[in-house]
Amino acid sequence: MWKKTKIFRLPVVLIILGILPIFSVAICIGKGYAVVSETYSYIIASSAELAVGGECKITIMLKSETGVAIIEKSVTINSSRSSDEITQPEPTDANGQCTGKLSSRYPGTSNITAACEGKTITALFPRDIIRGCWLLDESAGNTVNDISIYKNNGTE
Repeated sequence: MWKKTKIFRLPVVLIILGILPIFSVAICIGKGYAVVSETYSYIIASSAELAVGGECKITIMLKSETGVAIIEKSVTINSSRSSDEITQPEPTDANGQCTGKLSSRYPGTSNITAACEGKTITALFPRDIIRGCWLLDESAGNTVNDISIYKNNGTE
């Protein structure tokens, strides 16, 4: 079992094996100190296909190299097509998440990316076509959440 907690005001991961706790001190990442990771950050699209005139919700999850959510950062959604209309998101929230929208009046294929502080995020998960996707980025507990529309959450 593991649990994210704080000891002496430092973030730690508490791992319990039987009755003996083992402590692993994490890097202290506060507001303004976290560096965006292109590897751990990702994009979730509400659908893989969009009807002309339709709208797709684009959610960006901003993470550091240690998997910590990065808060209060501005993220820009980009499309490979200049004809796409993008509603840019507000800065990331307490979960490192922000949401924008994409729509288009023209048929075609778009490649969606996100940018933050000179880093480009390309990992995209279209919610409607994946059967299950477990990112294993929960900070505590016995549940791993499935980000697909099927919500095949797992528990210990």
